[in-house]
Amino acid sequence: MGTPAKRRPWDYLGRTPLEGTLIPAGHLRYRIVKPGLNTAEGYTASAVTGAVANLSVKLDEEGSAPPGMVRVPAEKPVDEFWLDKYEVTNRRFKEFVVRGGYQKAEYWKEPFVRGGRTIGWEQALEEFKDGTGRPGPATWEFGTHPDGQDDYPVGGVSWYEAAAYCEFEKKELPTVHHWRAAAVFGPFATILQTSNFVGRGPARVGSHGGLGPFGTYDAAGNVREWCLNASGDKRYILGGAWNDPKYLYYLPDARLAFDRSIGNGFRCAKYERPPSNELREPTDLVLSADRHREPASDAIFQVYKAFHTYDRGELDPNIEATYERPYWREEKVTFRAAYGNERVMAYLFLPKNADPPLQTVVTFPGTYALDIRSSARLETQWFDFIIRSGRAVIHPIYKGTYERTIGGTYATYSSQPGVWRELALQWYKDLARSLDYLETRPEFDRGKVAYEGISLGAATGPRLMALEPRLKAAVLLWGGLGPAPAEVNALHFAQRSSTPTLMVNGRSDLIFPSESSQIPMFRLLGAADNDKRHIVIDGAGHVAFNQDVVREVLGWLDRYLGPVNTR
Repeated sequence: MGTPAKRRPWDYLGRTPLEGTLIPAGHLRYRIVKPGLNTAEGYTASAVTGAVANLSVKLDEEGSAPPGMVRVPAEKPVDEFWLDKYEVTNRRFKEFVVRGGYQKAEYWKEPFVRGGRTIGWEQALEEFKDGTGRPGPATWEFGTHPDGQDDYPVGGVSWYEAAAYCEFEKKELPTVHHWRAAAVFGPFATILQTSNFVGRGPARVGSHGGLGPFGTYDAAGNVREWCLNASGDKRYILGGAWNDPKYLYYLPDARLAFDRSIGNGFRCAKYERPPSNELREPTDLVLSADRHREPASDAIFQVYKAFHTYDRGELDPNIEATYERPYWREEKVTFRAAYGNERVMAYLFLPKNADPPLQTVVTFPGTYALDIRSSARLETQWFDFIIRSGRAVIHPIYKGTYERTIGGTYATYSSQPGVWRELALQWYKDLARSLDYLETRPEFDRGKVAYEGISLGAATGPRLMALEPRLKAAVLLWGGLGPAPAEVNALHFAQRSSTPTLMVNGRSDLIFPSESSQIPMFRLLGAADNDKRHIVIDGAGHVAFNQDVVREVLGWLDRYLGPVNTR
C-alpha cells in the first residue's frame, strides 16, 4: 500500500461468493464493485498478522448513501452509522463561512464554557477569527484559506467551530466510541506508514493513501479530529496530526474546546438512529496505571538492579552504510548485543558544523517504534535540532522496535508483563552497548553524553539514568510514571538517578496526567533541586513541542555538557 498514484494494479479475485480463494497474509486493500451499487473499499488483514480478519461490508444502491460518507457497520455498543470519507476540507468549510455560518446562532447549540464559566455567543465568537481578524479558522487570512489548498483539511478550528459546521451540514461530531469503531486499531502498522505523519504540513485529503477498514482516509495523521465527548473540561481530539508522533493515532488526546491549534480539524458523522446518552457522556480514556505505590527499599532495589547486569564482551562493530544529508552525515552501524547471538543496529548522526571531539545525545523513541517494521524513516524531527546545534546523536534500534520486532505491537507487549519486562531489560543493555560503542571511536567525547527520551523513552528514562552513570544530562519529553513490572518500573529507579534532568510536558496530557504522573516522577528524581527542571506548557496535550522547547533543551545541554563551537 503506497500513495494512490503509486498503487499497483488491482488483483482480480473473482465474483462472490468466493470459496477456497487463497490470499497472502498481511494488510490488504480491498475493493468490491457491482453495477448499480456504490463501490466499497477499505483494508483488512489476515489473522496471522494479529489484526482484523473479518469485516462486514454492505453495498448501498447508487445515490442512496449520504454524499461523501461511508458506512461503518455496527459493533457493540455502536450501531451502524455514516462517517465522512475525508476530513472536512477548506473548500467545504468555506461554504459554511460564505453562507453566514459565523453569524447564525442556530448552528452554535453548545454552551460556551471557558475556565469553568459560561460565556455568551457574541463574546465567544470574538475568539473565532483568522489571522486578519475575519471570522474563520486560525490558519486562514482575509476570510479564506491559503491558495491552492481547497482540498486540504481545514485546520486551526476549535471544538465549537467543528460542532457548528456539523450542525450546518445536519450532521454531528462523532462520539469517541464511533470514531474508534471506524478506526479499528488492530492493523494500524500499515496505516501509520501510509499516513501524513512527520510531515511539514497538512496534505490534500486522501493523497497519502492512509485507508481505514471501511473506506475512510486520513484518520491517522494529517489533522487531529475533534470528537463529541468531554474529558473533564476538555474535548477529545483523536488520530494525531502531521506534526504529532505516530502513536497519537491510537492513544487518547484532549484539548480545551477553545483550542485552535493549526493541527486541529475534524470529520462529521450521521446517524440513522441517535446514539444513546451513555455514548455521548464524558468518558475517561486515560491509560490506567499504578502510580501511587512507594519506591522500593534499598535492599529490594539492589535485586532489581541486578537484573540489569551484563558482561562487556567484544563489540565486533561494523559500519554498514553511510548517507550524506544536508546538515549531517548519517552512519548505520551494528555491533554485538549483550544477550543471545544478536547484533544491535544504531544510527549515528554526525553534524557537519562542528569538529571532534563531539558531544553526543543518545535517544529513545516513543511507542510508535514498537509498531513500525522499518527504521528507514526515523522520526528525526524530535532531535534534528540537536544535530544542527553541533552535537552528534545516536539512535539505537532497541529490541522489539522497527526491524528488531519480535512480532507484536505496543498493545500486545504492554498487556503481557513478562514480555514487557524482558524487553525493558534488553533496552537498557542496548543503550549500554551503544555507549560502549561510542567509547571505541575517538571522535566522540566520552565525558559529554546526554540522554533524550520521547514519551515511552521519557517514561523509561529514569531507570536508564539510574543505571548508567555515563549519562551526564537528560531531557525527558512528554513522559511520566506509568504501568510497568516492578523490576523495570521507573518508580523504583527515579530517586536513584542524580542525572541533571529537564522534563517537558503538556498540562492537558491524558497519557501521563499532570497530577498523577508527571509531578510525582519529577519530585522523585534524585537530582538536586537546582539540577532538575519541569516545564509544563498550558493548553498542550501529550505532545508539547515548539521553539521555546527547542531553546530550553539546547540551553540545558549547553549548561551540563558545555556550549558547542559551530562553524
